[in-house]
Amino acid sequence: MIVGVARFIRLHKGGDTAEVAVAVVDHMQRRGIGGLLLAHLADVARERGIGRFRAEVMGANHAVRALVHKLDANITPAAVHGTIAVYDLEVPAHGAEAPLRQQLVSGA
Repeated sequence: MIVGVARFIRLHKGGDTAEVAVAVVDHMQRRGIGGLLLAHLADVARERGIGRFRAEVMGANHAVRALVHKLDANITPAAVHGTIAVYDLEVPAHGAEAPLRQQLVSGA
């Protein structure tokens, strides 16, 4: 059974920014699955030369906004389009994946 999916798509050929998306089925949310998927994406993105993630988040999606703030506690949206906030996040440097994974999965 698939309970979640995550992906990124490079925004511009040869660029270092990718749009990121994570989805977890309703009954499996709030268990750290989204954080694990995002941490794995960071590993893969870094290997492919991606340095930044762009995330478009609905204002009412408090869980994803909290996940974004776990990555960067001081982040503010790069843009707001109606009810959608656009966040630009740095992909953690090599060697940061273990602390990132722990932070995203735990309540830290």
